[in-house]
Amino acid sequence: MGAGIAGLSAAKLLSNNHNVTVFEKGRSVGGRMSHRVYESYDFDHGAQYFKICDKRFCEFLYKNCAKSTFMHWVARFASIDQGEIINSRCWGKSNFVGVPSMNSLLKDLSIGLNIYLNTKINNLIWKKNKWELEIKQNKKIRSFDFVIITAPAPQAKELIPDNCLFKKEIEKKLMKSCFTLMLGFEDNPIKNFDAAFVKDKIISWISVNNSKPLRATKPSIVINSTNSWADKHIDNDLRYVTQKMKNKLEEILNSKINPVYSDLHRWRYANIESQNGPKFYYDSKLNLAACGDWCIKGRVESAFISALSLYDMINHI
Repeated sequence: MGAGIAGLSAAKLLSNNHNVTVFEKGRSVGGRMSHRVYESYDFDHGAQYFKICDKRFCEFLYKNCAKSTFMHWVARFASIDQGEIINSRCWGKSNFVGVPSMNSLLKDLSIGLNIYLNTKINNLIWKKNKWELEIKQNKKIRSFDFVIITAPAPQAKELIPDNCLFKKEIEKKLMKSCFTLMLGFEDNPIKNFDAAFVKDKIISWISVNNSKPLRATKPSIVINSTNSWADKHIDNDLRYVTQKMKNKLEEILNSKINPVYSDLHRWRYANIESQNGPKFYYDSKLNLAACGDWCIKGRVESAFISALSLYDMINHI
């Protein structure tokens, strides 16, 4: 369940030898590799980029996705501390993005898969050694031999039955929040970098989204909050959060900004620190598993490695 990178990777791998169905509560595939468009502005408001360090991830992408769906982002990168650029360099070819949007990679990966969008699973029912999925009250989809949950850990634990062997382990997973502020401009207010890590209590990241390859849009700026600040303010009014982040951006840029478009996305479960446990979770008695980046580290490649590790186990059952 879930059509982010973990869910679609697992589905693609398993579809060679199994009948696989993917259920996604959102209106499109992507998960935290999401993309948003407003008129002439577009924003990758989830994952900003990804790295390909593991040979298996590289092979999987080039085998299952068209080469035109991801490219290097040769960005002018900066480190900012107290409003000052303390380091700058060209990123070279170490970082990738989906093109023409981050979720293009997942849209391509989803081709050929049986996917139900706008379908939220409310309950899992283990009955006569089969799984029934409750999508609405008194409406169930039957019958599945095996279920894999790829939702963030706090959401996964709500579906996992109490008698599952790994539920207590999932409950220990502490995921961190993030706010993503999206601003559209007639003229780009950022002239000296394309992407920046920021040392600050409120803002951790600023990027010029239209600096990414094949983004033929007006200046579109993406700002991420720090996880710690988001955790403290996750239930605040979004207008308050937006204003605080705008004010801080002006302070960092040392100039007033006049966006013509503004939007804010609240990621309640955005990130997780490096984990030392298993790369996936599995209960052989229930034929129930869970995987995702939260098993390893909050990175795109980690989500794939988790899904691949689960696939390798299933393949040897």
